[in-house]
Amino acid sequence: MIAARVVGAERPGYGAALAAVFLSTLLGLGAEKVLSDLIAQYALTLIGGMFIYARVLGTTFVRAFLISLVSAVIMAVIVFVSILLIAAASGA
Repeated sequence: MIAARVVGAERPGYGAALAAVFLSTLLGLGAEKVLSDLIAQYALTLIGGMFIYARVLGTTFVRAFLISLVSAVIMAVIVFVSILLIAAASGA
C-alpha cells in the first residue's frame, strides 16, 4: 500500500494492495508446485507478480516492478526481525 502510493498507482488502497499481495503469493506457491527449476520459479513469480501488481493496482509495468521490490524488502525485514525476536526469546 505504501509502495503503491509512492509510485502513484491509481488504486493504492488497502483492499487493492491486499488483493495484489494475495494473488502474487498464490502465483509464487503455484510456481513452486509446478516448476522444479528454482530460476524458472523466480522468473515466473517476478514477471507474473509484476503483471498482477500492474493490473490490480492500476499502474505501469515499471512501477509495478518498483512496488514488488519495495514489498520484497519490507517482507525480508519483517522475517529478519522475527527471527531475531524468536532467537532472543529462546535465549540463544
